[in-house]
Amino acid sequence: EIDVGLIYGPGSTFHMRVEELFGEELVAVGPPSGTLSCDKPITLATLARLPLILPSRPHGLRMVIESAAHVARIKLEVRCEADSFRVLVSLVEQGLGYTILPLSAITGELDEGRLTYAPLGEPKIVREVVLGTPDTITSHATRKVIELTRDEIAQLTRSGTWRAKLRFRSGARTR
Repeated sequence: EIDVGLIYGPGSTFHMRVEELFGEELVAVGPPSGTLSCDKPITLATLARLPLILPSRPHGLRMVIESAAHVARIKLEVRCEADSFRVLVSLVEQGLGYTILPLSAITGELDEGRLTYAPLGEPKIVREVVLGTPDTITSHATRKVIELTRDEIAQLTRSGTWRAKLRFRSGARTR
Protein backbone atom coordinates (compact mmCIF):
# COMPACT_ATOMS: atom_id res chain seq x y z
CA GLU A 1 0.00 0.00 0.00
CA ILE A 2 1.38 3.38 -1.02
CA ASP A 3 0.34 6.63 0.65
CA VAL A 4 1.94 9.05 -1.82
CA GLY A 5 4.09 8.84 -4.94
CA LEU A 6 5.84 11.05 -7.48
CA ILE A 7 4.92 9.84 -10.95
CA TYR A 8 5.76 10.98 -14.45
CA GLY A 9 2.47 12.17 -15.94
CA PRO A 10 0.37 13.42 -17.50
CA GLY A 11 -1.93 13.04 -14.55
CA SER A 12 -4.98 12.34 -16.70
CA THR A 13 -3.62 8.85 -17.50
CA PHE A 14 -3.68 7.58 -13.91
CA HIS A 15 -6.61 6.03 -12.05
CA MET A 16 -5.98 7.82 -8.76
CA ARG A 17 -6.09 11.28 -7.28
CA VAL A 18 -3.25 13.30 -8.79
CA GLU A 19 -1.92 16.81 -8.46
CA GLU A 20 0.30 18.23 -11.19
CA LEU A 21 3.50 19.44 -9.56
CA PHE A 22 5.66 20.65 -12.42
CA GLY A 23 6.60 20.31 -16.04
CA GLU A 24 10.21 20.08 -17.16
CA GLU A 25 11.40 20.56 -20.74
CA LEU A 26 13.56 17.78 -22.14
CA VAL A 27 16.82 18.50 -23.97
CA ALA A 28 18.98 16.72 -26.54
CA VAL A 29 22.07 15.23 -24.90
CA GLY A 30 25.28 14.30 -26.66
CA PRO A 31 28.92 13.39 -26.10
CA PRO A 32 31.52 16.07 -25.43
CA SER A 33 32.85 15.52 -28.97
CA GLY A 34 29.39 16.02 -30.48
CA THR A 35 27.89 18.99 -32.28
CA LEU A 36 25.28 20.05 -29.72
CA SER A 37 25.40 23.56 -28.30
CA CYS A 38 23.35 24.94 -25.41
CA ASP A 39 23.05 28.17 -27.44
CA LYS A 40 21.53 26.53 -30.51
CA PRO A 41 18.23 24.61 -30.31
CA ILE A 42 17.93 21.40 -32.31
CA THR A 43 14.67 20.16 -33.78
CA LEU A 44 13.39 16.70 -33.04
CA ALA A 45 13.50 15.98 -36.79
CA THR A 46 17.23 16.77 -36.89
CA LEU A 47 17.89 14.79 -33.72
CA ALA A 48 15.99 11.82 -35.15
CA ARG A 49 18.61 11.56 -37.92
CA LEU A 50 21.35 11.02 -35.33
CA PRO A 51 21.98 7.67 -33.62
CA LEU A 52 19.56 7.63 -30.68
CA ILE A 53 19.91 5.85 -27.36
CA LEU A 54 16.63 5.79 -25.44
CA PRO A 55 14.98 3.82 -22.66
CA SER A 56 12.95 0.83 -23.85
CA ARG A 57 9.16 0.71 -24.02
CA PRO A 58 7.12 1.14 -21.81
CA HIS A 59 9.52 3.42 -19.89
CA GLY A 60 7.70 6.70 -19.16
CA LEU A 61 10.40 8.88 -20.71
CA ARG A 62 10.35 6.82 -23.91
CA MET A 63 6.58 7.11 -24.11
CA VAL A 64 6.71 10.92 -23.73
CA ILE A 65 9.37 11.18 -26.46
CA GLU A 66 7.55 8.82 -28.83
CA SER A 67 4.26 10.63 -28.30
CA ALA A 68 5.86 13.96 -29.29
CA ALA A 69 7.51 12.32 -32.32
CA HIS A 70 4.19 10.75 -33.37
CA VAL A 71 2.34 14.08 -33.16
CA ALA A 72 5.12 15.73 -35.21
CA ARG A 73 5.12 12.78 -37.67
CA ILE A 74 8.78 12.06 -37.03
CA LYS A 75 10.11 8.51 -37.16
CA LEU A 76 12.68 7.75 -34.48
CA GLU A 77 15.47 5.30 -35.30
CA VAL A 78 16.69 4.02 -31.97
CA ARG A 79 20.16 2.50 -32.17
CA CYS A 80 20.30 1.24 -28.60
CA GLU A 81 18.03 0.95 -25.57
CA ALA A 82 19.08 1.31 -21.94
CA ASP A 83 16.72 1.63 -18.99
CA SER A 84 19.45 2.37 -16.46
CA PHE A 85 20.24 6.09 -16.30
CA ARG A 86 23.92 5.33 -15.63
CA VAL A 87 24.17 3.03 -18.66
CA LEU A 88 22.32 5.52 -20.87
CA VAL A 89 24.62 8.38 -19.88
CA SER A 90 27.72 6.17 -20.20
CA LEU A 91 26.80 5.16 -23.75
CA VAL A 92 26.31 8.80 -24.73
CA GLU A 93 29.57 9.84 -23.02
CA GLN A 94 31.42 7.21 -25.05
CA GLY A 95 30.12 8.78 -28.26
CA LEU A 96 27.78 5.95 -29.23
CA GLY A 97 24.79 8.21 -29.76
CA TYR A 98 22.48 10.91 -28.45
CA THR A 99 19.58 10.85 -26.02
CA ILE A 100 16.80 13.05 -24.66
CA LEU A 101 16.65 13.83 -20.93
CA PRO A 102 15.61 16.57 -18.52
CA LEU A 103 18.44 19.02 -17.93
CA SER A 104 18.23 18.45 -14.16
CA ALA A 105 19.29 14.82 -14.68
CA ILE A 106 22.67 15.71 -16.19
CA THR A 107 23.89 18.87 -14.43
CA GLY A 108 26.85 17.08 -12.82
CA GLU A 109 27.99 15.54 -16.11
CA LEU A 110 27.63 18.92 -17.86
CA ASP A 111 29.66 20.68 -15.15
CA GLU A 112 32.40 18.07 -15.57
CA GLY A 113 32.41 18.43 -19.38
CA ARG A 114 31.37 14.80 -19.87
CA LEU A 115 28.23 15.66 -21.88
CA THR A 116 26.85 18.44 -24.06
CA TYR A 117 23.24 19.47 -24.61
CA ALA A 118 20.99 21.55 -26.80
CA PRO A 119 17.47 22.73 -26.08
CA LEU A 120 14.83 21.09 -28.25
CA GLY A 121 13.24 23.42 -30.79
CA GLU A 122 9.94 22.31 -32.23
CA PRO A 123 8.30 20.35 -30.90
CA LYS A 124 9.17 21.08 -27.30
CA ILE A 125 8.86 17.98 -25.14
CA VAL A 126 7.77 18.45 -21.53
CA ARG A 127 7.90 15.76 -18.87
CA GLU A 128 5.08 16.19 -16.36
CA VAL A 129 5.58 15.14 -12.74
CA VAL A 130 2.47 14.53 -10.65
CA LEU A 131 1.81 13.64 -7.03
CA GLY A 132 -0.38 10.57 -6.70
CA THR A 133 -2.37 9.83 -3.54
CA PRO A 134 -5.37 7.79 -2.45
CA ASP A 135 -8.70 9.64 -2.57
CA THR A 136 -8.53 10.32 1.19
CA ILE A 137 -5.35 11.22 3.04
CA THR A 138 -5.84 10.25 6.66
CA SER A 139 -2.30 10.34 8.02
CA HIS A 140 -0.72 13.52 9.38
CA ALA A 141 2.67 12.08 8.36
CA THR A 142 1.52 11.72 4.73
CA ARG A 143 0.23 15.31 4.67
CA LYS A 144 3.57 16.49 6.08
CA VAL A 145 5.57 14.54 3.46
CA ILE A 146 3.45 16.13 0.72
CA GLU A 147 4.04 19.63 2.15
CA LEU A 148 7.81 19.01 2.42
CA THR A 149 7.89 17.68 -1.14
CA ARG A 150 6.11 20.76 -2.50
CA ASP A 151 8.38 23.08 -0.49
CA GLU A 152 11.54 21.34 -1.74
CA ILE A 153 10.40 21.43 -5.37
CA ALA A 154 9.53 25.12 -5.05
CA GLN A 155 12.92 25.89 -3.46
CA LEU A 156 14.85 23.96 -6.14
CA THR A 157 12.91 25.80 -8.84
CA ARG A 158 13.44 29.24 -7.27
CA SER A 159 17.18 28.59 -6.92
CA GLY A 160 17.48 27.56 -10.58
CA THR A 161 18.64 24.03 -9.73
CA TRP A 162 15.52 22.74 -11.45
CA ARG A 163 14.35 24.53 -14.57
CA ALA A 164 10.75 23.55 -14.13
CA LYS A 165 7.39 25.26 -14.43
CA LEU A 166 5.49 24.81 -11.19
CA ARG A 167 1.88 23.72 -11.54
CA PHE A 168 0.97 24.16 -7.86
CA ARG A 169 0.85 27.16 -5.59
CA SER A 170 4.00 27.27 -3.48
CA GLY A 171 3.18 27.10 0.22
CA ALA A 172 -0.15 25.31 -0.34
CA ARG A 173 -1.09 22.96 2.46
CA THR A 174 -2.75 19.54 2.18
CA ARG A 175 -6.00 19.03 4.02
